[in-house]
Amino acid sequence: VRMASERESNIVSVERVKEYAELPGEAPAVLPDHRPPQAWPQQGAVTFMDYQMRYRPNLPLVLMGLNFTIRPGEKVGIVGRTGAGKSSMLQALLRLVEPAG
Repeated sequence: VRMASERESNIVSVERVKEYAELPGEAPAVLPDHRPPQAWPQQGAVTFMDYQMRYRPNLPLVLMGLNFTIRPGEKVGIVGRTGAGKSSMLQALLRLVEPAG
C-alpha cells in the first residue's frame, strides 16, 4: 500500500513538472524595435485606454474597460472594496500580467 501511494505521488510530481514546462513564455522584457529614446523619460505620463486583463487565457476578464491617466509628478492611491480589482490594477501597472486581447 505504501509503495503504491509513493508511486502515485511520484506520478503526480512528474505531471506537475510537465505542466510547468508547457506554460507559455512571458513577453520579452525589451522589444528591440520599441526602444525608448536616449533622453527618456521626457514626460512620464501613464495612460490606460480601454484596458482589459485576465489571469489566464480561458478565465473571465478581471479588469475591463479601464481608462485613466497618471500625469508626471502625480501621486495616486488605489482604493476600493474587496474584490474591486485593486491588486489586479497594480499588477497591470507593473506589467506582471499581460493585457487581454
